[in-house]
Amino acid sequence: MSGWRPDWQNESAYTQTLEAREWAWEFLRRNPEYQRDYAHFAALPDSDPIVGVKNGKWEGAPSLEGQLDNFYCNPPASAGETLHEYEQRLKRDGIDDWCVLSFAEYMTRHYKMEPIPCDPISPLPYYVDFSDWATEDSLPPWYVTIDESGYFMRFQHMPIYAFDINQSIDKQLEVVRAQLLDRIERFTIQGTFAPIPERRNQLKKYPIYLRLLDADFAGADIQKMVEVLYPGDANNYPDYSASRKARQQLKAARLLRDSDYWLVSALSGRAREK
Repeated sequence: MSGWRPDWQNESAYTQTLEAREWAWEFLRRNPEYQRDYAHFAALPDSDPIVGVKNGKWEGAPSLEGQLDNFYCNPPASAGETLHEYEQRLKRDGIDDWCVLSFAEYMTRHYKMEPIPCDPISPLPYYVDFSDWATEDSLPPWYVTIDESGYFMRFQHMPIYAFDINQSIDKQLEVVRAQLLDRIERFTIQGTFAPIPERRNQLKKYPIYLRLLDADFAGADIQKMVEVLYPGDANNYPDYSASRKARQQLKAARLLRDSDYWLVSALSGRAREK
């Protein structure tokens, strides 16, 4: 999947001004795992003559006798396995933590984009953004009481607890802590838990990062990257500072591509709050 990538040696082919969510997309669309997942998603049938859209691609949960072939399952389902068979097998194996999602929901959760996954060859549509659990602008009109295990789906990473001051505060805190740790464990298993670390956006470096990724994809070695991208930087023995800089920035670019792309949007949200 390379036809949409600019020529990494042509600086003018890379824009310098994008919104934070668009920078995030530029890194994610270069992610090989995302490309494979989207190719699988795109190949799934759009509808089913019996159950309509609830076929595992876009939305809906399967019936107990519905096959899971098109759904995202963790742990994976066997070929042709129904939901009932899947549940019974996991129960026999002593597996309590599992999830079955439509593939679209899996992708939006796993890659933190909403409301739908997008084709890597295309620019990011105006209505698509990346989740930012730490900087929601509003709170849900619903809260979790201490003895409840449910949660508000739209804000599942932001439970709001109601404390009863007539009861033991310490005991309530113990329950809340246990529930929060349980959620973190479940979200980690589902691949939807990723706390925001303390860091700053490097917007001015992102064009170079993208060019490094595209150079790496094209098979260029570090020496060639230095010649094209850092022509004025010293690269002499024994420091080879330009080569070291290229390696460090390529490492940072790969991190953004493979996991931290969504932080570009999240950190932008933090900056607006300050």
